Amino acid sequence: MKRKRPGSQAIPLYLFIVVLFLVLSSFFLYKGLKDQRVDTAKADLLFEGRIILQLLEKDLSDSSYLETKRLNYLLRAMKTRRWIAVFDKNGRTLWSSLKTTKASGLTRAVNQALQGQRVFSWIMKGEGGTRFFALILPIQYREEIEGALGVAVNERELDLLQGEFWLALFWLVVLVATISFVSARLLQIRFNLEARLLTEALRKVTSGHLNFSIQNAANRIKQINPLIPGLRELKNATIWSLDLINKGLSQCKDELGKLSLLFENMKEAVFLLDSNKRILTMNRAAESILNVSGKNVAGRPITNLIRNLHLKELIDEIYLRKKDLQSEIILYTGTDDLIKRIYEFRAVVLKSHKSEELAGVLVVMEDRTRLKKLEETRREFVANVSHELKTPVTAIKGYVETLLDGVNDKETERRFLEILRRQSQRLEALVEDVLTLSKMDADSGKPSLNISSVRLGIIIDEAIETCRVQAQSKGIEIKVKCHNPGLEIEADLPLLVQALTNLLVNAINYSEEAKKVFVETSKRNGEVQIAVKDQGPGIRKVDQERIFERFYRADKARSRALGGTGLGLAIVKHIVIAHKGSISVKSELRRGSIFTISVPVRQTNSISQNDR
Repeated sequence: MKRKRPGSQAIPLYLFIVVLFLVLSSFFLYKGLKDQRVDTAKADLLFEGRIILQLLEKDLSDSSYLETKRLNYLLRAMKTRRWIAVFDKNGRTLWSSLKTTKASGLTRAVNQALQGQRVFSWIMKGEGGTRFFALILPIQYREEIEGALGVAVNERELDLLQGEFWLALFWLVVLVATISFVSARLLQIRFNLEARLLTEALRKVTSGHLNFSIQNAANRIKQINPLIPGLRELKNATIWSLDLINKGLSQCKDELGKLSLLFENMKEAVFLLDSNKRILTMNRAAESILNVSGKNVAGRPITNLIRNLHLKELIDEIYLRKKDLQSEIILYTGTDDLIKRIYEFRAVVLKSHKSEELAGVLVVMEDRTRLKKLEETRREFVANVSHELKTPVTAIKGYVETLLDGVNDKETERRFLEILRRQSQRLEALVEDVLTLSKMDADSGKPSLNISSVRLGIIIDEAIETCRVQAQSKGIEIKVKCHNPGLEIEADLPLLVQALTNLLVNAINYSEEAKKVFVETSKRNGEVQIAVKDQGPGIRKVDQERIFERFYRADKARSRALGGTGLGLAIVKHIVIAHKGSISVKSELRRGSIFTISVPVRQTNSISQNDR
């Protein structure tokens, strides 16, 4: 069935109303004009009738006047298109300008005139003949009515328009109907265009074409200027609704953008799977695990992208059991699959609201590698501290028990006490180093530095003064080459002196007697480099990367023999990092080692103790 266009049914009704209005208007106009013509005819007939009466009444002294031929001559002498008739006292026709005076309604009007009335009346000549509008006047002489005068006008003279009027009216109706039809057609076309634009804009919005934005739809609808009030109200309501929807959609887009930004930058790897193990979406961390791009994997089964057998088994188990699952998994990531990562695997089963059927699975994998390393480091640290504490404590306990049992030899007793003193010093040094590291760990990220301007020469002098006795005991000479002793840098003086002292102590301990230790400074790119060079045995390449770890010793036997705690270089590293600097080592076997501290001359965003 062919669908009619909007507004097409209203055109015939509209044309009918227009034509009916024109016909009724023409009818009442015609009636009004005719009534006006009748009023004019009344005045004309009355005027002419009075003139004829004056002529007739002039010689009425002669009673036979109305019956004489003179009356005939008089009336015939009057050049008029009126129907004139004279009647005697009995209503008989004495004279008539027409051949016959037989007309319906004439007798009644004449009788009324003979009674002294002035009568206007419509009369009909013959049956179906011509209609006349007549004025009947009484003819009086000396207050006596001698007869009646009739003056009539043909109806055609009153209806001057007749056929021309109706012809003009017909063509007027045709013209108005044509104009109305064209106007209605143009109005229909405009209505259809406006409705189509409105419908098209709404259809694009409601059908999900968000590329055609709601704001564009609202702007397009605003350009429509409807003629029909109902469509105008619909336009205003639509614009209001679109503005409201656009505002809500903008808020949703902002919130969605925030959630998307949060989702993409989560450290945890997130996979959202459907009921068939296909990937719906995933974030960057998940992409890095699978080593794929998220744009190319949407809709693909996740099992086709996973190369780890354990992870595949976990995914299959979730869909088989349809229950949440948590486990720990080891993956090798990177382009070469050489980076070992430990993940905590958590999967949540998503179920439909309408039923308990599995609708999807949310997988979250949190990288616990760093935490595991920290736990392992903590365990190693506790084990190392326990081991390092056990040695001096055991020695102290053993020698104290021996002394308590009694020693008769003074020399042996003195030797035992000297051993106790050394072990207690070693224990004290170990405790101090552990406390120092603990304090630095507690202040990690917010180093508690008492920053002040200090001269480079003072730092070097205080560190050398601290190690002077130990160096002299081995006959070691400390040679200093400072490029600018007066150079002021921003640093925590005690901490930086401790770092340099630790390096000097190591250099002295690992150097043979009567050797030299060198301290040299330089400045480059806004940083001061302090290098400590010894003439010791050197460090192997394999050990150079780990010597700054806690309790790590390149030569364990020699380190313990020298009383080292294994924490000195770790403390140096923490102090240098707290000053936003760096430390490096260069060493060759049997050629000594060079430890270099680099710290900025100016500390930016530093935290002073006085400011806290």
